[in-house]
Amino acid sequence: MQRGFLVNTVATTSVIAKACELMLQNEKKQGNIIAITSLAGLLNLEGSPVYSASKAAVISYIEALRLALKDTNIHITTAIPGFIKTPMSDRFIGSKPFMITAEKAAEKILKASCKNKKNIAFPMILYIGIKLLKLLPNFSHKIFLRSFYFLWLLNK
Repeated sequence: MQRGFLVNTVATTSVIAKACELMLQNEKKQGNIIAITSLAGLLNLEGSPVYSASKAAVISYIEALRLALKDTNIHITTAIPGFIKTPMSDRFIGSKPFMITAEKAAEKILKASCKNKKNIAFPMILYIGIKLLKLLPNFSHKIFLRSFYFLWLLNK
């Protein structure tokens, strides 16, 4: 559990905080930051509670940091992807619907950052599905999330 939070939350937020510090030291107080999170951060996934919670923490941190930076020219894009084909995704046991290549994900994220978008979530079908799921009572979530169940193996 500690390792999951250290990697996904502490390391990520520490790097972002340092980047902001350096950008604020420059005369123009400007720059672009991309924070990589996950659609899992928008859900409470029973098979990966640490992963879900750690990604949710980063999303919340970025939303608050954006408010703190509102009087600067520092823009943060939160990337909220689904499954991306990487060695890390190979450690997930379970369904990986709508998985895309790392190259395709990078293109989408960079394009959004260049436009100073606050968020980029994909695939859109899953993002909209998650938003709609949040409108339903919690007891019904398990039925819909069954096909997205995965376990995150730390030691593989």
